Amino acid sequence: MGANQSSLLSPVSDYIRRKRRKLESESESNVPSPKKFCPEDTIYEQCFLKGVGHDIVVKIFDKEWKLHKESLIKSPYFASMFSGSWNESTKSEIEIKIPNPKITETSINIVLGSLYHPNVSFEEEDIFSVIAAATLFQLDELVNRCEDILLKSISCDNVLLYYEVAQQYSLQKVQKGSLSFLLINLVLFYISKPQHLRSIDYLFPVERVSCTQTMAVFETSTHTT
Repeated sequence: MGANQSSLLSPVSDYIRRKRRKLESESESNVPSPKKFCPEDTIYEQCFLKGVGHDIVVKIFDKEWKLHKESLIKSPYFASMFSGSWNESTKSEIEIKIPNPKITETSINIVLGSLYHPNVSFEEEDIFSVIAAATLFQLDELVNRCEDILLKSISCDNVLLYYEVAQQYSLQKVQKGSLSFLLINLVLFYISKPQHLRSIDYLFPVERVSCTQTMAVFETSTHTT
């Protein structure tokens, strides 16, 4: 989506930056000495980034990750793979084919990293790809985290895009949040994005009567005043 996606995701960028500043501020205020460290940070760096003590190699997109089954089984996808019913359960090296073209190497790295550190960071432009990858590996916690970020950044500029993504990946919170935003801000949306108004009936067939009637009342009141 290029530049358009970048502009649509600017609220996401703002939210992530605010979140990072808050976490950094809290971290600075809570550290009693320079020697204090977070075990999760150490595990992420040593085990995920450096692959220390790995017992399996995962190949995706021609890249190899030296990982640990103990961490991977946090994902139901990998837990099933290593349960014994798959051929991969006894292998020390596996290759995974990714069927979804929206999943990128970057999002795979983020998703695998989240198995070692639940608060792994990522950039706003990767959020849709992260959702796709997290859905594939059945990481509900990471999907929920992405949903919360999207919910806090819904605007007239991105609400239709968010709803489409929510439908594709069954993001119930974002789907309901987008619908609520449109119903509450229908007049504002009509003024700022009149060219997309017809999309509302297509995207929200259940609310067709409500949306149509609301806009009819709005247009009538506009013409009569």
